[in-house]
Amino acid sequence: SSMVNHDIKLGYYNYSDINSASENNFDADAHVYTYIEHQRLDIKADVQYYGDENRHDTSHTWNLVFNPYFSARQKHWDAHLGLNADYETEAGKFDIFPDVVARYHVGEDAVLIYAGIDGKKEYNSFKSLSTMNPFVQDTLTQVYTSTAYHLFGGFGGSITNQLTYDIHGSQSEIKNMPLFVTDTLETLRNRFAVVYDNVKVFNAHAELNYATKKGVHVSLGGDYYQYTPTNQLKVWYHPALKINLTGEYTIQNKYIVKAEIYMLGSQYAPEMVAGQMTAKQLSGYPDINLGLDYKYSK
Repeated sequence: SSMVNHDIKLGYYNYSDINSASENNFDADAHVYTYIEHQRLDIKADVQYYGDENRHDTSHTWNLVFNPYFSARQKHWDAHLGLNADYETEAGKFDIFPDVVARYHVGEDAVLIYAGIDGKKEYNSFKSLSTMNPFVQDTLTQVYTSTAYHLFGGFGGSITNQLTYDIHGSQSEIKNMPLFVTDTLETLRNRFAVVYDNVKVFNAHAELNYATKKGVHVSLGGDYYQYTPTNQLKVWYHPALKINLTGEYTIQNKYIVKAEIYMLGSQYAPEMVAGQMTAKQLSGYPDINLGLDYKYSK
């Protein structure tokens, strides 16, 4: 079919704190796709604007993203071949990243084997940094983090109609990864500054999902990370191990009861000892969340 399908989204937020630091964001996202001789062609485009103001500085940045890709599917395999082009207006910098994935289906999706490589660039906004660390300073150096490549492979599938699994590993090279350090200029030393480093990241991930038609959904997952920083001694405040157990129960298609248990492994914090920077190991800790959602509809 030569029909062109499209989806356009617009977004805006204003984000501020008690010290009058503020951030305005505008996001225009478009997605069009069509079929050319049984192959699907998708084109995604995104325009992002960030305007930040705090008591020390004012900054503005635009980022343009263009992501075209072809998709093909046969009986036992499917593939996605494209690229991700990114233009940062303030620096006049143009980057191209791969966007490739291939999957092989065994049986009735009992096993799905996949591999691929991609990359991306993301702006470290005031909102994203303070979401990662609520105690971060509001006078931050904000730059783009670029994942030069993210090479991944794994397998997943269905054990039963209710039980699915996914196991994969990946290797990434990240430029300007944000890390948090204690702001020593603060009297109480209870706030964090951000430093950036180029880091190679290995990740191993496994998850098991259980879902029923009666509204029960339980997920058990785990991630192991191995970090290799370029300039810093350690990748500060990033745990090497994360384990999560989440559950949802839907009642009468209106109420959703949620429970989440996270276990974060040990991590490192920078510490000055006799004038030398050292890495202090911090113990892991659990994080437990309970929630209730209500869906209203007429």
